[in-house]
Amino acid sequence: MSIPIKYYCYICNSITINAMPNTKNSEIRYRILDRYLRRGGYSTDDLHCEINRELEMLGFPKVCKNTIRGDMDFIGSQPGIEIESVRKGKFVTYGYANREMSMYRLQLNEDEIGQMMQCVAMLSRFEGMPQMEWISSFVDRFKLSLDINTDVERVVGLDENKYLQGLHYFGRLLSAITNREVLRLTYTPFHNSTPGLFSVHPYYLKEYNNRWFLIARTEGREDLSNYAFDRIDSIDSCPDIKYIPNDLRCIPTMNWSNSFCHSVRV
Repeated sequence: MSIPIKYYCYICNSITINAMPNTKNSEIRYRILDRYLRRGGYSTDDLHCEINRELEMLGFPKVCKNTIRGDMDFIGSQPGIEIESVRKGKFVTYGYANREMSMYRLQLNEDEIGQMMQCVAMLSRFEGMPQMEWISSFVDRFKLSLDINTDVERVVGLDENKYLQGLHYFGRLLSAITNREVLRLTYTPFHNSTPGLFSVHPYYLKEYNNRWFLIARTEGREDLSNYAFDRIDSIDSCPDIKYIPNDLRCIPTMNWSNSFCHSVRV
């Protein structure tokens, strides 16, 4: 059974480490070494090999065994941390005296780790989408910090079609929702062959019947409208209009079958 692993410091804000050198390389090494010490059973040669393998994967230079020994001394000097050595034949292996120890103090049980692994796997479905390049970088670092195999088997499947028209607007629309930005869409409605301009307050992105839709409040209207990605011609910012927050909290639980059958045309 695997041991719960650490998030990186931008996820876990409760890090309490004394006098840690302020270098990115040492920080990465400490986090990798912390994971292996939680498992235990690694010799100095093993730790040297595994840490260099992960450093190389992340684009950092390799280090010598003396550096690893120095890192272990530093970790062992932290309050509440005790590294024990166990002789196995001619080798000496190292690990935390208590496998629940960690310099990064993240409390996750095995079920929570499994759930996080699937969340990362689901998040990975957005990798490769235009304007979503940050997802790939985030997922790679998150996989490392949770000790997730990059070839982990997914157990949750979602319909997707990366070649849908208008899918490249996903990142721009998601950013606008997050930043509460009013947008001006050049949009061609189903019932009109001429594109029109629509100022919208974006609230929600919804995939329905293998198509993506933006749910938004159109300027000058009180109800919600949906805009199919594949009918959007262009998107521009609209800074002259003040954003109206969403006060209809029922959006995620709407009956989409009833809502869309009257307003969406194939």
